[in-house]
Amino acid sequence: MIPGEKKLADIIARHNSVCWYPSAGGDLRALLYLSKQFFDKVERLNGFHGTLPDLFILTDYAPGGFYNYGYSYQPEIKSMQKMRDGTLKVGNRLFDDGTTSMTVTSMSKFVIEGIEPDRDAITDELDPVYGRCCYMRLQIRSTSFKESRKLGTYCCDVVYVFAENTSFAKNFLLKNGIGIDWLVKIRYGGGFGGSNGTSGAWIYCLADRLGLKYAVTDVEKNLNIVDNEILEKYFDLAPDGIKLPGLRVFFERNWYYNWRSYWTEVVLPENNNTEELK
Repeated sequence: MIPGEKKLADIIARHNSVCWYPSAGGDLRALLYLSKQFFDKVERLNGFHGTLPDLFILTDYAPGGFYNYGYSYQPEIKSMQKMRDGTLKVGNRLFDDGTTSMTVTSMSKFVIEGIEPDRDAITDELDPVYGRCCYMRLQIRSTSFKESRKLGTYCCDVVYVFAENTSFAKNFLLKNGIGIDWLVKIRYGGGFGGSNGTSGAWIYCLADRLGLKYAVTDVEKNLNIVDNEILEKYFDLAPDGIKLPGLRVFFERNWYYNWRSYWTEVVLPENNNTEELK
């Protein structure tokens, strides 16, 4: 394992539950919506016995603009740009919409080699920061949310990796036997970014290999031609045309109304015995 790979593998090993958000761009909402504070105070999932993420890995190969999706405020774009430019400092805010802020309290940088992009998945010119990783601890403060429920202040660990998703899955996660508990697939495909025709549904076919337990998904769950090519060429899988592997195990729920613009659904194992939200 080369130094950059080992650094990220060591970071992951220090955490109990990892969430991967491929093609995240500037969308940091998973850090709020998948927090214990949000579940305890807003979702009230008393029957949820699973493990929420304590590490979020966000990947994007072309983060140039860090477009703001879903919020009317855009002050975080400049800070996200600082991360890309290597000028982000402790004390900078990655996000602030007036009620929720995310502030960098510690940070380190390193580079992962050997994750060259899958050229069947992208055609754009690579950003000069390709392969760079930024490991941050963020202090998240949410003063009000949904009828003034205060979530208070908590910390969250985040690794932003400037990498193409297919290569990250194959040449880092699977290569090093690293499992991912949570998947957030919202901005991947469906017209967002330069995904070159893939819907991102190929990731679902790696659910067993990655050890996925939970997923927050958009409606792009059908394998298209490019997804099939990716599965065959890079993962030695013969696609069978299914929409979402393991429908006997998973079921879908519409939770996060603030992700509604992404046609979002949440997928959880049936055996968690989650009760209907009130």
